[in-house]
Amino acid sequence: MRNVNVIIGVSMGLGKELFKSLSLKEKTFGLTSKKNLTNNNIFYFPYFDINAKYNEVLSKLVFALENINFENISIFFNSAIYDKKNDSYYDKIKILNVNFFNQMIAYECLKKKFNSKKFKLIFFSSFEVYNSKSTLNYYKVSKQMYIEEYQRLKNNKDLIVKLFIIGGIKTETYNKNILTKKRSFLRNFLASNLDISNKYIIDEAQKNTTKIYFYPARYYIINKLRLILK
Repeated sequence: MRNVNVIIGVSMGLGKELFKSLSLKEKTFGLTSKKNLTNNNIFYFPYFDINAKYNEVLSKLVFALENINFENISIFFNSAIYDKKNDSYYDKIKILNVNFFNQMIAYECLKKKFNSKKFKLIFFSSFEVYNSKSTLNYYKVSKQMYIEEYQRLKNNKDLIVKLFIIGGIKTETYNKNILTKKRSFLRNFLASNLDISNKYIIDEAQKNTTKIYFYPARYYIINKLRLILK
C-alpha cells in the first residue's frame, strides 16, 4: 500500500464526501468530534484547548496506521466551525483551535511518529479571507493562517503542500448560510456542486505537486480582478 489518507472533519459536507470517495480508492481514516460516527476507520477527535494530550487522543489512529504498510500519507485539514452572533471569548478561541491549531498539532504528532513517511498536506482556506466586510472574523483569521502556512512550507522539499481557496461549494451548511447573505442569488450561482467539487479536489490532491487552487475556477478570475482593482 503506497498511500493512506487522514481526513480531519468527516461528519458532514465536503469532508464526508471526501471520506466516502477516498475509502473506495485507498485506505482512509477520518477524525470527527461526533462520537456517534466513530467506527474502525473514523476516530473521535474532540474539541479541546492547547493543553490537551494529543498523543492520547490520536492513539487509536496511530495504532491503526502502525498496523498497515504505507509509504505516503495525505492529510486533509477540513474541520471548520463558524462565528455566531454573541460568541463568547471561549467560542472565539474554539473557532481558532478547531479550524487551525488542533489540526496542525495533530499533523505534528503524526509527523513525529511517522517521520520516515512522505507527507502531503491538503489545506482548505476560503475566499472569505478577501472579504473586507466579513462578519466571520475568527473564521476568516483561521483560514488566513492556512494561506500563511502554505507560504511557509511551499519550498520544503520533504513535503507536498496543496492549498484550496474555496469560493463556495453547495454543502448543507453553505446552502443554509447563503439564505442570510446579501446577493444570495449570485453567490449560489458562483458556488460549485458538491459532487463535482469532491471529484475535482480528489483528482488534484492525488497529484504530487505543491500548488494553490482557487475553486471553483471562476474564483480565480475574481481573484485576478481583485488584485487589479486593489
